[in-house]
Amino acid sequence: MKLSLFNISNFKVDGGAMFGVVPKVLWSRVYPPDDNNLIPLSLKSLIVEVNGRVVLFDNGIGNKQDEKFMSHVYAFGGEGLIEGLGQRGYKPTDITDVVLTHLH
Repeated sequence: MKLSLFNISNFKVDGGAMFGVVPKVLWSRVYPPDDNNLIPLSLKSLIVEVNGRVVLFDNGIGNKQDEKFMSHVYAFGGEGLIEGLGQRGYKPTDITDVVLTHLH
């Protein structure tokens, strides 16, 4: 079995929106917000190569979100999906299976 982890993208979102009913005094200890109440997070992907299969866990945020959505998500840095796969010796056509862990 071969495992590869990579960072597709970093992004900032409103901490209150991310943690919902959890009080800010609690989540801000772990994820200190900036002056705009934004917290930095990252989208990571895992590639598992086993028994002739190349399984991709999570494929990032994509590029089909509208302007309204992207006005709340401030993406920065990261390798990108295609670039991240390439850095690990894979092409998109090498992926045999995709597992999505965040279906919202």
